[in-house]
Amino acid sequence: MTAFDATATASPDTRFAVTHGGWRLSEEFDHRHAWLRVAHGDQQVCWQLEAHSGGWLARLREGHAAPAMTTRDAGLETALRQWLQALFARDTGYRYLRVDDALRALCPTVFGEPVVKRAEFYQQPPLWYRGDNLGRHEQVWTTSDSGVRHPRRRPLPTGTVYERYCADIDQVFSFRRASPEQDVERLTDWMNQPRVARFWEKAVPRDEIAAYLDRVLGMAHLQPVVGCFDGQPVGYFEFYWAAEDPVGAYYEADPYDRGVHMLIGDANYLGRRLGRAWTLSLSHFVFLDDPRTRRLIGEPRADNQALLKYVERTPGWTKIKEFDFPHKRAALIVCDRDDFFDRVVFP
Repeated sequence: MTAFDATATASPDTRFAVTHGGWRLSEEFDHRHAWLRVAHGDQQVCWQLEAHSGGWLARLREGHAAPAMTTRDAGLETALRQWLQALFARDTGYRYLRVDDALRALCPTVFGEPVVKRAEFYQQPPLWYRGDNLGRHEQVWTTSDSGVRHPRRRPLPTGTVYERYCADIDQVFSFRRASPEQDVERLTDWMNQPRVARFWEKAVPRDEIAAYLDRVLGMAHLQPVVGCFDGQPVGYFEFYWAAEDPVGAYYEADPYDRGVHMLIGDANYLGRRLGRAWTLSLSHFVFLDDPRTRRLIGEPRADNQALLKYVERTPGWTKIKEFDFPHKRAALIVCDRDDFFDRVVFP
């Protein structure tokens, strides 16, 4: 993913500019008007941007003919999606963009409908999702060893499954599938830090951590990933299908509910701004990975106040109750899909 500058790049009156695959796209403004400029080779065309109540209107700028551009490729799609991400992030009170027929004709894969709603745009996977699910895997039912009937699960693919450029911190946050070859040493270090060991209770030698990771990778309902900022591993996350997990017995679990266990192992990446980046990202990834997932849940220790503060500041998340696991007093926290996308704005 190419990071982009959503504030000022080409000139004092340019607040967004990006180039992809020969396409040059910029959003420019003066004291009266704002417009979107799209260019390819020696061809260019502009759309006037007008603010309306709760949204924007884009229509062909006066004096410009409908675009004669015939080139169609992924570069234009990526540039437009990055612009939409910047537009919605900058003007948080605006929830939609209405486009004219000329802009729809230029890129129907991005502008399939006359109105692009922010909540719907965030659920389109191409800009962020790198996995192989998207709900396309067939629903074949099976029964777990514990007697729970559930859809058969497929493991996450190797490598990066999600990445998002976070403009407010100018870093890319990503998830990749955990790997014994890459991650046993750092996971051992992280688990043996006192602040992590207090909640995970896995302050054990390297061999035991290696056996633990092998076991987790072999469990169909668990999907372990490593979270990275600009490629630097900073935390460990376990996504799981809640119906097959012990927590499924403590609330009315849907077959596509997902849960998450999480830790930030690199203390240099603690704090509110970075915490917002990864909490937004983990929620976003889960909902992109399978559109049938309506809820994301967690069950941290009820006394883990630092973590609870992170999630309670994240759109869509709320604490439902406390309950007693055999090994801990837990807080049940839930993120509702519709609530998340209705409220979230990605900075």
